[in-house]
Amino acid sequence: MYLSDVDLRKLLDDLNIHTDDPDEKFNPDDQIQPCSIDLRLDYVFWKQKKVGATLDLSRSKLMKIDPRAHED
Repeated sequence: MYLSDVDLRKLLDDLNIHTDDPDEKFNPDDQIQPCSIDLRLDYVFWKQKKVGATLDLSRSKLMKIDPRAHED
């Protein structure tokens, strides 16, 4: 089922969209489109150590990468 932007706005409290970064708060006026919500990725992501293996976040040994750690 697809929801319109009007319906999505009515559901915002139930969706509980939030961010840990106070500088990048969820902005409904900017991120709600006619039938979708634009979600943004974090600055920290996970990368597999072994190429070709299945990514299982509950069992894999993952290496945390922070791109901002290498900024000047």
